Amino acid sequence: LEETKIMNKVNPFENNIIYWIRYVDDILCLFRGQDDVKKQFLNYLNSLSNQIKFTIEIQDKQINFLDLTISKKSNKHSFKIYRKCTQTDLIIPQHSNHPWQHKMAAFNSMIHRLINVPMNSKHFNEERETIKYLAMKNGYNPKLVDTIIKKKTKVLNQPKDILNEETKEFICVPYNTKLNKSIRKSFDKSKFKISHKTKNNSFKLIKKFSSQNTNQIDKFQKSGIYKLKCSDCDKFYIGQTGRNFKSRFKEHIQALKSNNQTSMKSHFAEHLIITNHSYKGIENNLEILNYETKGEKMNVKEELQILTHYKNNPQNLLNVMQINNKNPILEKVYEMKRKST
Repeated sequence: LEETKIMNKVNPFENNIIYWIRYVDDILCLFRGQDDVKKQFLNYLNSLSNQIKFTIEIQDKQINFLDLTISKKSNKHSFKIYRKCTQTDLIIPQHSNHPWQHKMAAFNSMIHRLINVPMNSKHFNEERETIKYLAMKNGYNPKLVDTIIKKKTKVLNQPKDILNEETKEFICVPYNTKLNKSIRKSFDKSKFKISHKTKNNSFKLIKKFSSQNTNQIDKFQKSGIYKLKCSDCDKFYIGQTGRNFKSRFKEHIQALKSNNQTSMKSHFAEHLIITNHSYKGIENNLEILNYETKGEKMNVKEELQILTHYKNNPQNLLNVMQINNKNPILEKVYEMKRKST
């Protein structure tokens, strides 16, 4: 529509438009003409489509557009940062249990805008003081703002040789205050870079409260990590299932009944066959360790459960062979959990 009907010769007002800048559904237009011509232009815009309704705000010297206040003087524009009166001073507080990168995101964004918007020294200093005030209100040292400004200005002024830059792939892991430094150190010399996510997001909270209202659902109809225990000795097997626990337990029992000759081999069934031990049923022999859906998170949780049970009770773990390839990250997670208990 813009190319064919507005910034085009078919538009009778094309010569009145000095510039036309659009961001989603907000448009900034510098228009030459009297008020009656502006109204005619608005009527023309609203005649172009029945699905789009244009409204207009006319200002002569100054106008707010997105997060900027744009002023016009002597055929030149000047800029300063605009904040709505409804905007609050709240950002992630310094004491909040969030990754440092998440806390710095707001400052990095505000300072990136501060440096890149062409403001005069007065407006620049006003915005810098505003950012320092926000830092102080949320428990940060205001000097942090100056540090970030210096760092970003230095990077901005350095020529970048893109060809020599090493690109790293990101790995996203749940944030843990105690594990953060050790995990990052493990990846320092690798081709991967760590990013963090927090556990308590809105979706999980809604899901948690929803699940509390559906307690009537059989717990064995869910999926996750499980522990199969022998009824006659202390041997046990750790496994995972992307289907429900009932279906997986039936498969282990089917392997037992067929002398472990089914397509799905079972370490648990093999133990019962060799020792002539017994089982009683899912309520007695299957312990749910974690509820989880199928995916990489389930694989990691299973590995951690196998490692934890191996460390605590190696002689009774039936799937010992799975711990041969040690995972240094899981080893550190286990050590941190052991020390905290």
